[in-house]
Amino acid sequence: MKKSFESYLNSFYSQKGEGFTHTRIGDNNLSVKGGVYTITNIPDFYEKYIKHVFTSGKLEFLTEKQHPDVGPLLVDFDFRYETDVEDRQHNEDNITDMIQLYFEELKEMLNIPVNTKIPVYIFEKEDVNMLDEVTKDGIHMIIGIHIHRPLQIMLRNRILRKLKDIWSDLPLQNTWEEVLDEGITNGNTNWQLYGSRKPGNQSYLLTKLYDIMIDDNNDLCLSINDVKKFDLKNRFPELTAQYNQHLQIPMNEAIMEEYETIKNSKKKSTKSKNKLKIIDNKNLDILDVSSQEELEQCVETFLENVEQDKNYYIKETHEYTMGLTENFYNPYDKWIRVGWALKNTHDSLFITFIAFSAQSNKFDFDKIPEYYELWCNWGNSNDDCLTYRSIIYWVKNDNFEKYKEIREKTVDYFVEKTILPHGDTDFDFAMVLYYMYKDDFTCVSIKKDLWYIYKNHRWIENEGGTDLRIQISRELHSIYINKYNTDLAYLSSGTIDPNSEKGQALSKKIKKTSEIAANLKRRGIKDNIMREAKEIFYDTEFVDRVDANPKLLCFNNGVYDFDLKVFRKGKPDDYLSKSTNINYIKLDHNKHKKTMDEIYYFMEQLFPKRELRDYMWEHLASTLIGENNDQTFNIYNGSGSNGKSKLVELMGFALGDYKATVPITLITAKRNSIGSTSSEIVQLKGARYAVMQEPSKGDKINEGIMKEITGGDPLQGRALFKDSITFIPQFKLVVCTNTLLDVGSNDEGTWRRICVCEFISKFCKKEDFDDEREHQFELDKKLGDKFTTWAPIFLSMLIEKACQTSGLVNVCDAVKSSSLNYRNTQDYYSEFISDKVKKCAGSKIKETSLYEVFKSWFQLHHGKNVPKGRDLFEYMNKKFGKKVRGVWANVSIIYDDFDPELDDDEGF
Repeated sequence: MKKSFESYLNSFYSQKGEGFTHTRIGDNNLSVKGGVYTITNIPDFYEKYIKHVFTSGKLEFLTEKQHPDVGPLLVDFDFRYETDVEDRQHNEDNITDMIQLYFEELKEMLNIPVNTKIPVYIFEKEDVNMLDEVTKDGIHMIIGIHIHRPLQIMLRNRILRKLKDIWSDLPLQNTWEEVLDEGITNGNTNWQLYGSRKPGNQSYLLTKLYDIMIDDNNDLCLSINDVKKFDLKNRFPELTAQYNQHLQIPMNEAIMEEYETIKNSKKKSTKSKNKLKIIDNKNLDILDVSSQEELEQCVETFLENVEQDKNYYIKETHEYTMGLTENFYNPYDKWIRVGWALKNTHDSLFITFIAFSAQSNKFDFDKIPEYYELWCNWGNSNDDCLTYRSIIYWVKNDNFEKYKEIREKTVDYFVEKTILPHGDTDFDFAMVLYYMYKDDFTCVSIKKDLWYIYKNHRWIENEGGTDLRIQISRELHSIYINKYNTDLAYLSSGTIDPNSEKGQALSKKIKKTSEIAANLKRRGIKDNIMREAKEIFYDTEFVDRVDANPKLLCFNNGVYDFDLKVFRKGKPDDYLSKSTNINYIKLDHNKHKKTMDEIYYFMEQLFPKRELRDYMWEHLASTLIGENNDQTFNIYNGSGSNGKSKLVELMGFALGDYKATVPITLITAKRNSIGSTSSEIVQLKGARYAVMQEPSKGDKINEGIMKEITGGDPLQGRALFKDSITFIPQFKLVVCTNTLLDVGSNDEGTWRRICVCEFISKFCKKEDFDDEREHQFELDKKLGDKFTTWAPIFLSMLIEKACQTSGLVNVCDAVKSSSLNYRNTQDYYSEFISDKVKKCAGSKIKETSLYEVFKSWFQLHHGKNVPKGRDLFEYMNKKFGKKVRGVWANVSIIYDDFDPELDDDEGF
């Protein structure tokens, strides 16, 4: 099997301390996994990338690192408008004015040769991006010259002074400094690789291509090229930030002094701009640290400056991180994940990352600036599902004694605060509760008092947080009772004089601890603590993150991770709520042979033909991985008693919550209006196998919605009385039918998605067998009783297959043939023209006459609602050339009683 682009890209994953060339923008909410890559064979990478994105139509989210000192002149304009702006505000005149401004300035800065063409590439999105708070738009531009960074900075400064004069007509809401991206100019910000996009956004397209030239009179000449003729395959490198073959032009000596000033100031600021503000000026900056002693001094100062009450979790995260053993700071894959978790928790924890890394004998103090550059780029590329919770989980499993020590120390810190004067507020007790149970409970809606508890490897809804509430009277109460007993025993031991100042203070503390313990069993007190706890436990990102990882499958006894191809314990930051509701059983081909043979025999009966059976194994296995790389819509087609429903039933037993049943209206009805309830969409978040109800005769596919669902575009839905959510669909869409849906479109985008799987077997009583029919099998009325036993083994068989195929499916000839036959039955226009229209020199057909004949023909042959004439006329235009004044020339209608002498007149 061919290596997937994902596997190819992962082979270039950056190693610890290694410089990188590209990153992938991650977004866990949309199930996009980030990454940092060091690609060594750029031409080969471009070839595979073009096939992946432009040939196969797959979505990608890559950025490319700019050279820090020199490179193509890249420009990024960011436009922000009021929300009532719904259309693009700039036009081609705005663009050419801007290009002219750039070249007028470049003429002053560079000695541009006369009559030398310089290419200018303009990129725009298809449409503006309308958000709730703002409407966004923008322009990307590459000017095809190789230019040093200080010159680019000088040019930007000049452009900023004049940009407002040429674009004063744009109703912008952001400042000119914000419009013209400084990070791109400085080379600190990565450039979006052409064809890639930010998750949930459109990609920039090459919309205009100019050549600029200075003629003999020193005038600018602009010529326009046809972008449709741009040879993407051979000229793709020109559209990248790393292309180094652009024209190099010498600098004008008149600006040399300004150039040197900018160049020197940039050198000085390279390190100072990255200084971390968390260290007092009298201490060393972390980027200047060169020894263990200096590092320890930095860490000490950092921890002293952490605000204990407001940011205690930062200090706690540091301690948990330092509790990790060499099992985490030596292996690269674990080391970098610790870094990601720290970055996602708080940016100041870079110091912790260095202190953690310095424990390894591979660590080099001279590379701290490189580590910081890597750290900064993780904002766009790391796995944002990892947080401080991940670190706590790792310590708990890697170094339990240290975990226990830190946890008890943390809880005791907050308990002691509640015993201090004025420290016993409801909020303070809620804080103690939070540090006891923050890994086990989360509040996802303050208004609706909606809680989740982490149990059996997943998050389960817990009404009103009742399981947390009861711990106030149990575990929290127990902590204060234990503290009361410990302090009382100490006071009674004679070690301290009860009448001394310390003894009296301890007596007061004991009395207050006793009062607190008693109050923790009072209903009103518990209610007040829970009200405060809702705000403290509230996780704003839970709804977006839950069930968003397409590579995880939850079982009753753990989680299968398709990235690592291992079964492991679940973690809170897996953010799983769905489950198969069965135990994972590791497949043993000897031990489970009997059950496996029964399942194989069942599949052989369903699909007697080997190639279709192999396809179905791959297709069903692909549902386990929530990535629809094949972008297919599978139609299980066949007359009654053919096993379709039994196969779907078995998948339901195996997949549990991951199998969803949806109404056929999902792909046949008109799109819901914005903001309307679409609970059938919401329930599909995290589902892997979505089966639609049997369609009725005449039901027609809404091709736009079908493409959206199967194409990996974000879906939006809103459950009743809830906010809307956006997510990337993970499910494979299936319909079981005896009646094929009508398809009004004949475009390749629609038909490449449709895969018809014919169920050709017949299950019936032996006495009902038809001697002339193939593939008949005796009906087993108790087959469903076996599914409970089969399901875990069947699912393990599918997991084994999915790990072999990486979730990819090879479409077999049988499916291709059935899908093509289906397409032919839906291509009314081709069939009609073949039957009723012929080429005939000198003849003519009027559109009104054509449509009348088409209506009669359609009703006779298909007996359904006749399509509108517009689509027929467009088909005629493509087939025979555009009509002129409602008439097609050199064609005639074929009438049933054909008379060649009357054909011309009657057709007209």
